[in-house]
Parts: sequence; structure tokens; C-alpha cells
Amino acid sequence: MIRVLHVLGGLNRGGAETMVMNFYRYIDKSEVQFDFIIHSDSQNDYREEIESMGGKIYVFPKFKVYNILSYRNTWKSFFDAHPEYRIIHSHIRSYASVFFPIAKKYHLKTIIHSHSTSNGKGFKAIIKNILQKPLVKQADYLFACSESSGKWLYGTEKIKEDNYFLVKNSIDVNKYKYNEKIRTKYRNALNIENNLVFAHVGRLSSPKNHIFY
Repeated sequence: MIRVLHVLGGLNRGGAETMVMNFYRYIDKSEVQFDFIIHSDSQNDYREEIESMGGKIYVFPKFKVYNILSYRNTWKSFFDAHPEYRIIHSHIRSYASVFFPIAKKYHLKTIIHSHSTSNGKGFKAIIKNILQKPLVKQADYLFACSESSGKWLYGTEKIKEDNYFLVKNSIDVNKYKYNEKIRTKYRNALNIENNLVFAHVGRLSSPKNHIFY
């Protein structure tokens, strides 16, 4: 069995976390198992489900730039204790450049996954942009959820190379099939029986491509 180590900020119901879970539920777990390194355990919506499927969860300290030495040491100690991992798949962009060189010293294949087209604005965004620059050279494989997110993180030329993969955010379509009974139930409950409704789940920000934003 191959154990893949996914690196995330947390395990709440965010986009990257949910995307990983959508794949995780349907992989052949006798062949591939997902384990997780997270940096916050305050809202862990998927812990029970992950553990029920045989996955392991490790909680790391948050990276704060000033703690770079202790953060690096945490990774070294982890790899010393866990030689079973051969693949690391990071959904964190910026400070993946801190732990990817360590992972490669321990002979892991490295995957970086672009889920966005912007780091936002301000000082934090500048730091993130600087930190993520080495990733295109550090990663063995470059993943992106869209062509635009691939171009943004890796550049136009890199997405033409053989180690780049477009991995679309797959969903279980059966969960979203039209159901007249459910529609009527909730429209009645919300007193919007005959209204035109635009519903949205997620944050209102430009990378989400809202046509009314």
C-alpha cells in the first residue's frame, strides 16, 4: 500500500479540504491510503470520517516565518519517525517551499497543488509570493484545479511540461440531483415559494469568479 501525505491548513469544510475528501472516499484504500498533516485542529469536520477510513492525522505548529527553524525541525523529526511515506502532496502553497527541500532529502516525491489565482493584497501577500517562488523547481509534480490557477503559480511555459497535471475538482453528482420534494420543503420553510433565488455557499472574493461580485 502507498501512503500519501496530504498537507493542509486544517480540516474544515473549505474548498481544498473538501476536494481531497471527495477523492479520498472513492480511491481503492487497499492500494492507496491518505494521511494528513494539518496546522490547526480547532475546526476539524472530517476527523471521524478520515479515521474511519484508516487515515491518520498529524497536527503541526503553524508556520509564522519567525519560527522557521523550529518548524523545519518539526518536519525533520516527523520524517525520522515516519519512513513509510514516499509521496507528499501539499495544498499549502507559500511555505511548502520550507518543507519540500526536507522531504526531498528523505527521498519523497513532492506534489504542489494550486487552488487559487491570487494571494490577495498587502504585506502578507508579498511574503507569500516570495515564499512560493521556489516551488516550481522544488516540486516533482505540479497540480492545478484550473488552467488559470496553473498559469498563476507555475507560469505559461511550465504548464506545457510533462510533470504538470490539471486535476479538476470532482464531486459526487448524486448529492446534487434535482429533487422536487426537497425543493418544495425548503422553499416553504424559508417562505420563498415563488421567488427567484440566487444561493451561494463560500466567500465573496474575486478568485471565486462571481458574476455579480
